[in-house]
Amino acid sequence: MRLHPCHTLIRSKSKHSGKLYYADSFLYLLTVIIWGTTWIAIKLQLGDVAIEASIIYRFSLAAIVMFSLLQLFRKRQPLTPRDHLFCLLQGACLFALTFTVSTLPQAMYPAD
Repeated sequence: MRLHPCHTLIRSKSKHSGKLYYADSFLYLLTVIIWGTTWIAIKLQLGDVAIEASIIYRFSLAAIVMFSLLQLFRKRQPLTPRDHLFCLLQGACLFALTFTVSTLPQAMYPAD
């Protein structure tokens, strides 16, 4: 089964082979730590700037960092125009809309 380029950054032949298994575990743990502490970033970004603008700033910074890391490690994959459209749609639905909907209530009802 061929995965779409947006779905994979590290391609592995075997999920349970030596160093790669530890790398997968490390990436999983890193994801849990980052997503588990997202509330700190959300709390810090609430303020004078509109929530939507804060989310755009945050994701733009993340995109720049991710693009730089992909370039640095030469893991960037060429995308067709159709792939770009799919990635844009996926990002808009999965991240931008979800973060906007989850951040708005936190601005209305702070948990101080």
